Amino acid sequence: MDGYSSGNRESLISIYRFLQRLFLEPDQEFYGFLQDNTDGLRDNGITIDENVNLESLQVEYTGLFLGPKDHLPPYESVFLEGRFWGERSADVKDFIERIGLATAEEDNMPPDHVAVELEVLEKLLATDHADAEEYYKRFFEEHLLWVFDFLERINQKAKLEFYRTSFEFAANFLASEKKRLGI
Repeated sequence: MDGYSSGNRESLISIYRFLQRLFLEPDQEFYGFLQDNTDGLRDNGITIDENVNLESLQVEYTGLFLGPKDHLPPYESVFLEGRFWGERSADVKDFIERIGLATAEEDNMPPDHVAVELEVLEKLLATDHADAEEYYKRFFEEHLLWVFDFLERINQKAKLEFYRTSFEFAANFLASEKKRLGI
């Protein structure tokens, strides 16, 4: 994509990969990543709670995104339309198919899951397709603006400092991309 040095593009891709993973259920691999990258995360304003372990991450994730009550499912159609597999899901699926992208999570969850939407942006950054910048801006504008309100609301529910600071990091990063894109 034009306008990015290869190093800057790689940094953005890494950020998108971290954010994608943030919205998927924590597993041993993710917990290991956090343990191995504590200093780098801290340098970006992300704090890992002193006594956090995989189980505490999984409990927090479940309460935030899965339930049993007062949770916020990380799906655009649920957030905007109040239902799974709504029009927003179909729009995202059509967009992905129209530009010929394949996402890692597409077979495992609805295409409007925030992790899949972030993956679309990451894949667009990684491609040399002539229209990648246009697609990136269009997808961001059509499918990522809901995430700002979502992050604000989910952050109010987060108990672990890790999730609170990660959601703040996500909001700040996406806000800088929004500004860069002129949206």
